[in-house]
Amino acid sequence: MQGVELSPGTLIGRLASRAACLGSRTFLVDAATGAAMGFDEALDLAGRAAAGLTRLGTRRGDRVAFVLRDGPEVLLSLLAVSELGACAVFLDPGLSPGRRKDALRVLGPKLIIEADAAARLLRGRRPKASASKDRGRPGDPAVVFRGIPVCARSQWVVHTQGSLLAGAAALAERFASLGRGSEWCLWPAGSYFGLLDAVCALQRGGRVVLGGWSPAAAEQLQAACLDLPLPVLSSFSGGGARARRPPEGLRWVRCSGGPVPERAAQGLERSSGIPVVALFGGPLWGPVASTQPSLGARKSGCVGLPLHGCDLAVFDRSGRRSRPGQPGEIAVRSAGQGTLLFDGRASSAHAWRRTGVRGALDRDGELHLLRRSG
Repeated sequence: MQGVELSPGTLIGRLASRAACLGSRTFLVDAATGAAMGFDEALDLAGRAAAGLTRLGTRRGDRVAFVLRDGPEVLLSLLAVSELGACAVFLDPGLSPGRRKDALRVLGPKLIIEADAAARLLRGRRPKASASKDRGRPGDPAVVFRGIPVCARSQWVVHTQGSLLAGAAALAERFASLGRGSEWCLWPAGSYFGLLDAVCALQRGGRVVLGGWSPAAAEQLQAACLDLPLPVLSSFSGGGARARRPPEGLRWVRCSGGPVPERAAQGLERSSGIPVVALFGGPLWGPVASTQPSLGARKSGCVGLPLHGCDLAVFDRSGRRSRPGQPGEIAVRSAGQGTLLFDGRASSAHAWRRTGVRGALDRDGELHLLRRSG
């Protein structure tokens, strides 16, 4: 990719700038094997895949469906399409034929890349230096996520390169005091939180372990952070015969997506001395608010202060802003939010995104979640 000018406001451009200063420092780790690659190797592989997608006819705005296992190949594929200004969607190889057919009908991808084809792309020819300016831009749609099912139908949420980078920058700012560490994401790599953690590691110059939980890899790799889906937290809480032992070197555990189950969180904190951090967000809203990564900093039922660049408001039933302590519907306004996909096209983004989640802001400006509205 030498000779190609890449905008630092794009995913591949940010990777290029990191590779220029950090080189072979570890960026991606495969949880299944423990294999690691540096920023420069990730840039090279993503460039190879982008060149291969170009030869297959991929152009700006095209959607490409990847059917991949859970691991670093997911992020490399996203980086490849980001160079071209194309848009990725990641489908679970275990989807039933009916659900896969329905997803493809809604998304209408130009290409479907199975795992073996993705491996060939990553092993392909090095891209030639090019002076072409037809490259990805921050406003280009980058990835489509499956959102919350509504009326037996799943929402699809589109994120641009800019919204992914903005959301990751907000997380990076909140956790900057931790320095460069290893973040182990237990969400699927193709999920919103999985890719958000990977982009956050890119922003911070840290590394991310992708591919779920592997006991074998856990013995080899130290992690500064585990990002857990809420139901998984209880398995690390320190109680019961099936409880998992947190890996050595772990400094904090984060639970994304909603209020932390207090019994499990307190159990982990008591047994290990490791703080549990609450993060509220989702594919449609982006990352919204988070508690601080220190023991005892989390109030019960609280998901913390708004992240950098994220505006929060709570509206009552009449549409007026609620005063501190009064409940209502949470609305979000930030550069990290996505847009809904209707009939194959992304809807326009509104200034305030209503979440359908009830909550209240306390006098310190911290967000408390209540039950969902409706």
